[in-house]
Amino acid sequence: MGSLQPSQHSDVVRDYELHSSAQKVSTQVAMTSSLRAQYPGMILSVVALSACDLKAFAKAGYATFVQDSTVESHYRTSPNQFSEDQSCIQADVIVEYRCKWEGHDFIVYNVEVSRPYQQDKVYSFILTQAREDESVYGSSAATEQLIKRVAEWTAKSHNEI
Repeated sequence: MGSLQPSQHSDVVRDYELHSSAQKVSTQVAMTSSLRAQYPGMILSVVALSACDLKAFAKAGYATFVQDSTVESHYRTSPNQFSEDQSCIQADVIVEYRCKWEGHDFIVYNVEVSRPYQQDKVYSFILTQAREDESVYGSSAATEQLIKRVAEWTAKSHNEI
């Protein structure tokens, strides 16, 4: 799909494992730092999946959204380190996708962080190649348009109930 660079998934997973093996500060910050290091020429945007469901948007036919078959999804489970009840499991899931929308290519990492007694947090980390007039530390016009379109679509009812 397009001319995006090869996957850096194993390096991102390694960084996530390092982050998850000790006291956590912020999963979102750790993933942002890792992805920026692994994809230095790309612009990164982060959105909450609940507000911007790219996978459902694509399933409705508005974009292509394919799990990268060259990498394995990463699933991590462990007992809750703050509970004596070892049946309380915390789980993390990292899945890499390739997305194409209106001629633009994106790499999307969906990261789900599940903790006992807390609401799950699911983030989409969206990477795209910086255009000539864009900075890697700025925003991408294509990504901003995609997020806006998907967020508007996500906010509407689509006969799910």
